[in-house]
Amino acid sequence: MEVRWVRSHRYPAVHVHVDGDPVAGEQMAEYRGRTALVSDAIDEGRLTLQIHSARPSDDGQYCCLFEKDGVYQEASWDLKVVGKDSR
Repeated sequence: MEVRWVRSHRYPAVHVHVDGDPVAGEQMAEYRGRTALVSDAIDEGRLTLQIHSARPSDDGQYCCLFEKDGVYQEASWDLKVVGKDSR
C-alpha cells in the first residue's frame, strides 16, 4: 500500500507512506518533521494527514494518492491557514 500527499507535483511529496512506514527521502524539505499519518480508521477507508506548525506557505491545494493491490484512488482538497499559533 502506498499513500502519497502531494502539492503541484508527485515528487517530492508532502508525505509518503509505503507499507506502513514513512518514506522521508521523497519528502519536500519544508515538511520534514511536520507531518504525520493518522490511520486509525484505514479499515473504513479514511486516512488523515496532520501538518504541525502550519505556515502561510502551507496554504493551497493538496492531493492524496492511494494505491493498494493495483487499485488507485485520489482525493484533493484546499487548505486555508487562517491564524497564527500564539505559543
